[in-house]
Amino acid sequence: MPKTWNMSGRWRENDSGDTAAHEIGHMMGLIDRYHGKIPVSDEGWKGNVMGIDDVTNVDERNINEALAVKFNKITKKGDCK
Repeated sequence: MPKTWNMSGRWRENDSGDTAAHEIGHMMGLIDRYHGKIPVSDEGWKGNVMGIDDVTNVDERNINEALAVKFNKITKKGDCK
């Protein structure tokens, strides 16, 4: 397995479990929920696994988005039908 990944769901072997969880989110079709040159979590996404914070909780929004991706119910990037 490569040691360097990006938004495709790869991570370095010395990254934290939080980073691995975030990248696995990408593998399930979840998008980043942060922005900026100095990244900050999007409004309402602080502390979420797809945000940029040290605390990485998974919540119902993440599950719904992953299911929507799986069952092709995404209408535009990050929005569920």
